[in-house]
Amino acid sequence: MVYDIDGNNVITEPKSYRILEYNIANFTGDGTFDGYSGDDLDGYVAEWAKFIGNCNADICLFAESRTYVDSKNTLESKSGLFDKLYKYVAEYGDAVSWRVATLTNVAQLNVRSAKFTNQISGGGSKYITTDITLNGVDICLIIAHFVHGGSANATIRKKQMQELITLSANYDNVIIGGDFNTQDISEVSTFMDAGFVMGNGGIFGEQFTQSRPTPTYPVDNVCVKGEKLRLQSFKVLYDCELSDHYPTITDIIIG
Repeated sequence: MVYDIDGNNVITEPKSYRILEYNIANFTGDGTFDGYSGDDLDGYVAEWAKFIGNCNADICLFAESRTYVDSKNTLESKSGLFDKLYKYVAEYGDAVSWRVATLTNVAQLNVRSAKFTNQISGGGSKYITTDITLNGVDICLIIAHFVHGGSANATIRKKQMQELITLSANYDNVIIGGDFNTQDISEVSTFMDAGFVMGNGGIFGEQFTQSRPTPTYPVDNVCVKGEKLRLQSFKVLYDCELSDHYPTITDIIIG
C-alpha cells in the first residue's frame, strides 16, 4: 500500500501492467541446453534485446534461462542482456542451463528460490518467489517451471501447483507465471479451485504455446489471485521464433 507522511492510506487509480512470460529454451531455439552456437553472438543478443524491449513489459518471467547466452560460456545472460534492460533480476538454478529468472524495474524483496518438493527421479523443476509493489499493491510474484514428461506426470504437477498455493496463501495478491508443462488445460483446475484466475484456460480460452511451429500443448500460463488484480488480456505471440515455445503477453489491471 501507499501512505502519506501521516500514515494515511493513499488511494490510487487502477493501472495496467504487462507481463512477458517465455520459456527461452536455453538460448538454443530448439529446446536443448547448449546455448547459442552461431558465429554472430552480438547480433543474436541484439535480436533478444529488441524482442524483449519491444514487448514493453513491466515484468518478465523466463523459464529455461541459461547462465551464459552462448555455448562457449563467454557471455553471461544476466550481465550481458538482462541487466541492460531491467534494474532488478533474480535468477535460480544449480546448473548452467534450465534456470528460471524474474526481471522487473521495481525492487524485488524477500527473494526465495527452491526446487519443488514433489519431483520425478532426478528432476529439477523449480521456482522463484519474490515480493514486489505495483501501483501501491503488495504482490507475491512467482516464476515456476513445473515438471515435464507428458500426461504421466500430471499428478506431480498438481502437487507442485499445490505447493505454490500453500506457499502464497498468506498473501492477498498473487501472480504466478511460467512453463506449467500442462499437457491438457484441465490440469489448471488445481489453481482455479484455489481461487486463481487463469490467463491460459480461463475466459480467454485455451491457447497452445509449444512446440513451435505447430504447437499442440497449452504449457505456458499466467494466473492471478486477489481483489487488487484483474486479468485484462492474455495472448500468444506467434510471430516470435527465438525458442521452441511461443511467448505470452498478459496485461493485468492492478489497484
